[in-house]
Amino acid sequence: MKHNPGAIARASYRAYVDKDRAAIEALIAEDFHFTSPLDNRIDRATYFARCWPNSTMLAGSTSSTLCLMAISCSSPTRVAARAASASATAKS
Repeated sequence: MKHNPGAIARASYRAYVDKDRAAIEALIAEDFHFTSPLDNRIDRATYFARCWPNSTMLAGSTSSTLCLMAISCSSPTRVAARAASASATAKS
């Protein structure tokens, strides 16, 4: 899984759905920084304090949710390519 971004994204989302903080902590590096429209390069501790509580709002798994989660971790070009690939696969 170490070099498989899709597997890491699915495991991360599964940790949120399962409310499994130990699992997500195992996936996120100590030097992790998170950026989103609301957060500018927050560190790992701040991420867990601010973002982990949102796990209570997730109840299931969809590919579009995985794409949205990836936006904060990837360039827009990579996210668009992954979303297009996922959409093409789903239509097949």
